[in-house]
Amino acid sequence: MESPFKRHRDVILGYYSTAHRLRMCVLSLWNGDDYPFKLHWIGGMDQKHYAIFQEMLESYRRHGECDPEFMALANEVRARLKAEAATEQAGLADDWSDS
Repeated sequence: MESPFKRHRDVILGYYSTAHRLRMCVLSLWNGDDYPFKLHWIGGMDQKHYAIFQEMLESYRRHGECDPEFMALANEVRARLKAEAATEQAGLADDWSDS
């Protein structure tokens, strides 16, 4: 059976708010101390995204970090989050230096 972390990778990596929340779920499963997931976010999910969320939880419950697709996606999401933070920080530094 294909991992939901592979099957739904493109949705999870999308550039919109619900995809961001799914990415935060992935990171929270990987390291909930550093990446907490806010459960009230599920209230804003449509059926498609909620089903993906449920599949991810069930898969993680069964396989944990032994799923290589989960670990690969978690590392990719973490790298993207760091890159986005660095880009934002650079923009703030540019704004400050232009003042």
